[in-house]
Amino acid sequence: VTNPSVFTDEDWRRIVTPATRGKYDDAEQTGEFGIGFWGSLHLTDSPVVTSGSDEVTLHPVHGATKRIVKPIAGTRFEFAYRRTQTDIGRGLQVRTVTAEDEARMALVFVNDLSQLLLFTRAIDVITLALPDGTKRRARRSVTELGNGVASLDVTVEGAPDRGCRYVTVATEIPNPPESRHGRVTVALPADGNPAPGRVFVTFPTETSTGLNLSINAHFRPTNDRRSLQHDGEHGLWNQRIFAVAGTAVGRVIERVLDEAVTGVPYDSAVQWFSATPTSGRAGLFIQALDVEARQR
Repeated sequence: VTNPSVFTDEDWRRIVTPATRGKYDDAEQTGEFGIGFWGSLHLTDSPVVTSGSDEVTLHPVHGATKRIVKPIAGTRFEFAYRRTQTDIGRGLQVRTVTAEDEARMALVFVNDLSQLLLFTRAIDVITLALPDGTKRRARRSVTELGNGVASLDVTVEGAPDRGCRYVTVATEIPNPPESRHGRVTVALPADGNPAPGRVFVTFPTETSTGLNLSINAHFRPTNDRRSLQHDGEHGLWNQRIFAVAGTAVGRVIERVLDEAVTGVPYDSAVQWFSATPTSGRAGLFIQALDVEARQR
């Protein structure tokens, strides 16, 4: 896995020490529990990170070892799959990685490529090299339509080529809690195939919005980042995001439902707001949208 940024000293400190929660107070970082990267131990005994001219091998027992290498323009993560069982694998009670496992993981990434680029800010292209030697490349492009509304296109190249288009609505929550940023973006699928949307914390969770649209914000997720917290001040913050997202869409509802602006027929556009009974937060979104739209 390679990306174009180079580690800072703080990045190195965070990655070599599990569970530091070094990103917890940083509203601009993805990840806050200090354990996500170490999930790679389910696949490998010793992940290797190269950033700039530093190469560090991370071992859960022996610690980190560093050497100087030929510089690269970015950061590379290498995971040598655990093909035969080891003490670490047995300790984690995980099996070895087979060729079939590798193929299944690749398929998951291929299927999610367009979703992975839906709300990224610094990444516009993802290239995936598959076990069979072929590649898939996903690209995102944004066209501003005015008043916080934009058209987002994500294309995936390579056997077969495919793409998807969204209408997005962006807003900002004033005075967010400490360690949270206030940016909220709603993505409305514009390719004529409405489907249940997902909650994103930059990258997708396994939680449905309960609507045919997706919402990205600095939610308070559960520790496994699969769902959202429901209780206490964290649950209230998550509810607030849904309400603010609904208000933002209601504020520009005329543009969002105007086929001349978005290219989406009205009958298709109204399906975005068809709520399912599985999410009480969807009701907060619809109520806020309705209040704002009526004022328009």
